[in-house]
Amino acid sequence: MTIEFKTFDTADTDSQNRSLFSVIPTVSVIIAELHPCCLHLFNKTAIHVDGSGVMVHCDNYQQLTFGKENDIFLFTNQGDQTMSERPKYQLQIEERIAEYPYGTAFSASDFLDIADANSVSQALFRIEKNGEIRRVLNGVYDKPVYSELIKEYSVPRIDKIAEALARRFNWNIAPSGNTALNILHISTQVPDIWEYVSNGPYRNYMVGNTSLMFKHIMPREINGCSPVTVMFIQGIRAIGKGNLTKELMNRFSSVITEENRNTLLKEARTASGWIYKEIKNICEAKPA
Repeated sequence: MTIEFKTFDTADTDSQNRSLFSVIPTVSVIIAELHPCCLHLFNKTAIHVDGSGVMVHCDNYQQLTFGKENDIFLFTNQGDQTMSERPKYQLQIEERIAEYPYGTAFSASDFLDIADANSVSQALFRIEKNGEIRRVLNGVYDKPVYSELIKEYSVPRIDKIAEALARRFNWNIAPSGNTALNILHISTQVPDIWEYVSNGPYRNYMVGNTSLMFKHIMPREINGCSPVTVMFIQGIRAIGKGNLTKELMNRFSSVITEENRNTLLKEARTASGWIYKEIKNICEAKPA
């Protein structure tokens, strides 16, 4: 496969070609002469090439993967590091982040299969500096979602940050209180404080203006149980003994799949007697 690359000023391109870059600050452009293949720009866009010429915006550094050959080419603007200067683990971390859905949160612990903690931390720092990821907590980053409607990045997803922290500290977690009721669609009220129970210590984090709280519970209440079971138990506990109306019971029942129903009845036996009784009633009820 023969590939030729040329850089040039976008002022020399026609108006149709310039429109490709109207939403991205232009630094330089590359023309690629290649066979039909799939062209991927790290955290920018994906283009299927079905002709011999394609223009590609090169902002900071971009990773391009070509077809079946899976050759990787790295292009840099003036002042950026060259391919030989960038460590292999940096590219591997960038590749993994590129595969993450937007909104995903992660920490260095999610890349320890690639490099040691110090190297991963430095790589994430460099990627954040380039604007590809966002630091939401000390040591925790996310791949932010950009809203074309409001022309800015959306707020971090608290549930994804909670999951990233759980992986980082090896906690078992599940939503509790009003957070559990909101996620289960039992309540439409968005919680001011996102509450989770865990087998780890009590912790409280501020993500922007939102509080993320982890409460310790006895290991027997969470270990060996699926997050769905723990979330149901915590949701019923938040409603309170004797407060589960027929309407609420129907709402709980409507979100249970047949698989979850059997799991709930099996795993919830370690819950308080009155909670298990309510779960049995919910599992036996027919959704309205």
